[in-house]
Amino acid sequence: MKTKKISFDKFDILVFIVLICPLFFYFFIYYPAIFSFDSYNQLGQIISMKFTLGHPFIHTFIEFICLKIWNNPASIALLQIFIFDMTWVIICKYNRKKNTKFEKLLQILLSIILGIHPLVGTYTITLWKDILYSIVVLQICFVFEIFIDKKFKLNTLYILIMSFLLILAKNLRY
Repeated sequence: MKTKKISFDKFDILVFIVLICPLFFYFFIYYPAIFSFDSYNQLGQIISMKFTLGHPFIHTFIEFICLKIWNNPASIALLQIFIFDMTWVIICKYNRKKNTKFEKLLQILLSIILGIHPLVGTYTITLWKDILYSIVVLQICFVFEIFIDKKFKLNTLYILIMSFLLILAKNLRY
């Protein structure tokens, strides 16, 4: 079974923009991000380079990498926004089976609703390990959808992607 290459068209870019614009609005309102006690604790571990078992190391390491790229907690929020938005675009692209106007309209409406929903907007910029974990769970559900559509006749790539996501989910959150 051959793996189909993903190519993005103008409509995929439109879905990306429709969702990212309201998420950026939340980002600029709450710049650099929304913090909790756990967020400060995790950032403190990164600054002191003394890691404890209070937070999964993989998530702390991802935050560490973001802070090395741009030494601002906003870099972590931007990563979460981008990963969520790209996940949504890929899900929309995959589920646009017949490419009808109705499917496109529905995807644009759902993207607008997702973008303006206060929980989605504030959670994507909250520095919790739960946020990235939730996005990975969404990705796992999407891969299961692919598995079901293919009647579990899978190639190695799909199995590797699912394995990676399951390992990542297990290590992002205790």
